[in-house]
Amino acid sequence: MGNLNFHEFHRTNPNIFASFQDQVFKAIKSGKKKLSARTIIEFIRWNLFIETEDDSAYKINNNYIPYYARMFMKDHPEHGGIFELRGDAALDFEPVQGKFF
Repeated sequence: MGNLNFHEFHRTNPNIFASFQDQVFKAIKSGKKKLSARTIIEFIRWNLFIETEDDSAYKINNNYIPYYARMFMKDHPEHGGIFELRGDAALDFEPVQGKFF
């Protein structure tokens, strides 16, 4: 169920993953070898909160965080170990109809 909810959220909010990728690449460029997907999402939430007038604009379900980490590593296998993955609901992460979007 969470997988389908994530895909719907991602389809309607592609800017979140774009921001997520931007922050990961900034960290990689600065020499970081390990990152926290949660910290990146919190940073994105904060920026959306400050930059928008709509309080609902920065609501990103915490359950989606592992999906963003996994999606990044699937899209960028050269950075496959950048996030530590744990056994959780995101283990069933699979693309919908062969795509992540």
